[in-house]
Amino acid sequence: MNYNPYGTTLYTPDGDEVQLPTKWEICQRCAGEGYTVLHGMEINPDDWEQEELDEYFHGSTYRTPCDCDGTGKVKIVDEDRLSPTELGWWNAQCADVSSMLAMEAQERAMGA
Repeated sequence: MNYNPYGTTLYTPDGDEVQLPTKWEICQRCAGEGYTVLHGMEINPDDWEQEELDEYFHGSTYRTPCDCDGTGKVKIVDEDRLSPTELGWWNAQCADVSSMLAMEAQERAMGA
């Protein structure tokens, strides 16, 4: 299964756009909760000021929406319904997106 955060449209080598069949899946980022905690922080009350604890317990440290827009589920391409050719194109497109996202993460890490 390939997840592409940019959607379910296949861009073929001929330049055509094909809307691929989809199915629902639990959002992997929030595990179906509809939100994520900012920066993956963990709670150790001894390390926090009272104001930070108050913000946490009032929900201001939660980030929503994530990939699922707060629903806990995302539409993904139903790869079982693709032709072998479409699946090959889709896999290549997802690999390209994955490489691009990794490069962007490296650029951010270097301060770009």
